[in-house]
Amino acid sequence: MWTCILQRLHLTLVQNGEVLSPVQAATHKAPTDTHIRGVAEEAAGQTQNVDDPLEELALAKKETLKVQNVLAVIGDRWRELLIDKAKLRQRVNQLEEETKSLQAQLEMECRAKEAAEVKAKEAVDEAKKLYAVPAATLPRTPSAELRRSVNKYDTEVAGLSMQWQLDLTNTTMHSEPIHGIAMAQQADGSVRIATASWDQTSKVVRPTDDSSVIELTGHTHGLYAVDFSHLRPSLIGTVSSDACCKLWELDTDRELGSCVGTLKGHRDEVNGISFHRQNSWVATASDDMTAIIWDTSTETIVTQLTGHKAVVYGVCFQPLGPLVATVSFDYTCKLWDPRQAKVVKSLEGHQDDIIGVDMSAVGNLLATGSDDTTCCIWDIRNWQAASVLRDHTQEVKRIAFSPAGSMLATTSGDMTVRLFNMRSFECISTLKGHTDHVFDVCWNSEGNMLASASHDKTWRLWSPRLTSRDDL
Repeated sequence: MWTCILQRLHLTLVQNGEVLSPVQAATHKAPTDTHIRGVAEEAAGQTQNVDDPLEELALAKKETLKVQNVLAVIGDRWRELLIDKAKLRQRVNQLEEETKSLQAQLEMECRAKEAAEVKAKEAVDEAKKLYAVPAATLPRTPSAELRRSVNKYDTEVAGLSMQWQLDLTNTTMHSEPIHGIAMAQQADGSVRIATASWDQTSKVVRPTDDSSVIELTGHTHGLYAVDFSHLRPSLIGTVSSDACCKLWELDTDRELGSCVGTLKGHRDEVNGISFHRQNSWVATASDDMTAIIWDTSTETIVTQLTGHKAVVYGVCFQPLGPLVATVSFDYTCKLWDPRQAKVVKSLEGHQDDIIGVDMSAVGNLLATGSDDTTCCIWDIRNWQAASVLRDHTQEVKRIAFSPAGSMLATTSGDMTVRLFNMRSFECISTLKGHTDHVFDVCWNSEGNMLASASHDKTWRLWSPRLTSRDDL
């Protein structure tokens, strides 16, 4: 009889002959009291065959007690299943909410990524547009004019010894060391020299007549470098330890200069400046370990070059190519593709801070000057050092290739300027006269005039006297 009762009760947890799992059983109704009483009555009926009524009653009570105990256990388990079911439903609801939240977040991130990609593509397209140079304006390599210049200077270096002499020393312009110098021919045909001094001023003069001076004032700290725009020589850029670059417009007719723009974006002192040869870009190098390329026509940032691990001191554009070169106190020179703000190559070899950098307008040479007293000449076709110039006895500062690329001028803490033949890499002339560090040097467009700037507060002008080797 006991077995029969358990079998009947077990039917509440069985469906189609299969034992239900706790979760499945939780979806079925619990056995009711009526059901339980029916099972008990059926069990009592099965005991009617017992002869002794008392014995029958005792047996029935005993069986009933067992049934009640079993039902109590089943009821407790059933309540536990209902509680577990409620907890599972609560967890399912929670997971559904979390899933909806994650889906919404993923959709937002996807939209943001798509918007960023569109913006980046627009920026690259705009940079390409700015950087693009009409084919008609790009000289063939080398152009007829440059080829004539190369031939002329190669002939001078190969057959003649160039004896450079001091033409002019200016000692009255600045009250503090001169840190930068630049030279350019203006629209009226006159040549102008611009200086950058720690006395917070830049001064522009005619090299053959320094009686008329255009003074550019506006920086709040000392100046580190100056450059002329190649497209518009009346436009000058100066950089300073006040963390900004200022743009100036010259009026050579009235001998005046006015500030026409201030480029702010660096977070520390700005050390170097370089104008692009074929568009309105200008690049600046800073102590904040970055270089920024600006569009001077809109005074906006085109791109920021980030990757050096120390002060970036110098920057220059490749004259007829797409690259930008930067040098740093991390002892490296990096070549960048400005259209993607991406490092193309990092050149290593110096053992101290790198100060100067320049790229030849003809050929594939890049030069770097370092406080380790050397100047490295790099061939950018294979990224190898073509030569290491060790003629200076103290740190090498800024450097400059001649317009035709046949010579390189270097400055140094040894108070000299040295000229090197870029075919043999030999020093062909040493210019002496400064009484303190010579920090910067520049050429005129013809390559027959050289200007140097020094911490002795003067700038000097040099020119060659050509003599046959037979006369030496």
